[in-house]
Amino acid sequence: MNEIRQYLNFPTLSAHIAAVAESDIEWNSFPGSVIHGVLGFELKRMSCVTPDGICRNCCLSSACPYGLIFESPLPPNAQRMKLYPQMPHPIRIVVHPWDRIALVKGQSFDVRITLVGKATAFCLLVLLALDKGFSEGIGKKIGSRRGIAKITTVADIFNNGIRRPWNQLKEKYINSLKAVLLKDHSLTDAGNLVIDFLSPTKIITDSRQNYYPEARDLLSTLIRRISNLAHFYGGLSPELDFAGMLDSAEALKTEVEFKKIPAQRYSSRQKKAIDIEGIVGTITIYDCPPEIGSIFKAGQFLGIGKGTTMGFGDYKLRLEQ
Repeated sequence: MNEIRQYLNFPTLSAHIAAVAESDIEWNSFPGSVIHGVLGFELKRMSCVTPDGICRNCCLSSACPYGLIFESPLPPNAQRMKLYPQMPHPIRIVVHPWDRIALVKGQSFDVRITLVGKATAFCLLVLLALDKGFSEGIGKKIGSRRGIAKITTVADIFNNGIRRPWNQLKEKYINSLKAVLLKDHSLTDAGNLVIDFLSPTKIITDSRQNYYPEARDLLSTLIRRISNLAHFYGGLSPELDFAGMLDSAEALKTEVEFKKIPAQRYSSRQKKAIDIEGIVGTITIYDCPPEIGSIFKAGQFLGIGKGTTMGFGDYKLRLEQ
């Protein structure tokens, strides 16, 4: 268990933002994708100091808030992910409800933003960028302009979840939202682990999309994601018996109830809508040991599968003794 705690020994911060539509909002794609684009645009506008705004030409791209969080360039001489141009992004944005195609004036919605490693230091700037994006307009144009929203409260998910009015928080932010080490939120008991997948989840197994993943498939995906985050943003390279853990997970009895569900996101880079199909539903892992359960608990905050940055692969878990 001590090895697992060291594996999860990196800072994470998670904010729960309550917002309300001040005019009608029509999502033109998956809401998390929309918020991701709006937040990135505003954060770059706040952070960028170069005349041309091109990150690949900037020596500060790995240090500025936008460059670190949204570009995440691979460090020189990186020993991991050598075939990729970027590290995994140290941010995750989840919007609830994700499946409501439009909001009318006065309706509320929630945004959860999770930051990892060095990115936790930029939490206030991220929130200010989100606030600015909401006031500038989000979603599809209705008539001549986009919908407007307002942040009402912000809560620290890891530290008691106490809600604070946003107007007060942005005026006096010091020590309001604090990063924690995921190791301090590990599971210590074995039991039946019930995982409810709340947003479309796209799991890839052996290069193919897996619509009926078992415990081993899910654990393998999580280990890969968490290992990369721990390495690049926590400076960790833990030596764990991952192969043995996967073998143990394969032997666990499970009960699954999944269904396919479609979603769509708009890619600003590709300038087109992209259809995405994932799964929602429940998996019960019987007699799940705490070592494996702790990794699943970390994934509850970090997400699982493809598109986690935009809110895909969102799940909640509960342990039944």
